[in-house]
Amino acid sequence: MNTKLSVTTVCKSWHAVGIRFLYEDIAFRTLAQIPVFLRTIKMDPSKFGTLVRNITIHAFVGPQYDDSFTRYIQEIVDSCPSLRQIGSMSPHALPLTTSLPTLPSNITRVSFNDLTPAILSLLGSTQNSLLSLALILPAVDSPEWLGPDIQTPFSLPNLEDLAIAATPLPYRPLTSLL
Repeated sequence: MNTKLSVTTVCKSWHAVGIRFLYEDIAFRTLAQIPVFLRTIKMDPSKFGTLVRNITIHAFVGPQYDDSFTRYIQEIVDSCPSLRQIGSMSPHALPLTTSLPTLPSNITRVSFNDLTPAILSLLGSTQNSLLSLALILPAVDSPEWLGPDIQTPFSLPNLEDLAIAATPLPYRPLTSLL
């Protein structure tokens, strides 16, 4: 990150190249970064929003932040027409009550560290455009913890890459401890 940032300060010609590299891959490590990034994109959507290709969420999202998290991420997704990949690979699973944004058809790569009804819904809405899917699933004896949504099959006709891993037993989401 420091290297990408320092490239933007070398000279004017390097600034444009550095900005492209700086905004191409976005990683949110804290929730506070999300509204700040949204404000930056809204300052000049044609300059910043078009540069974003990948968004990864590494932040812990507590249940009390569900609504604002969903709203901000939806606004970011809507403001980034070149976005191709989105995921949440935080060591902390998203709360079961979290809604995820409606993704446009240009999203071709999705990665999540859990499987919730919201993620299943998101996969169902992007099933025709997905080329790559990575999931880390909880190791459980049966899928009942997801409810009836897990029983609904869907097709991924264009999928080229599939990566699935399992968490060790016993699985207890961090949010269950709160």
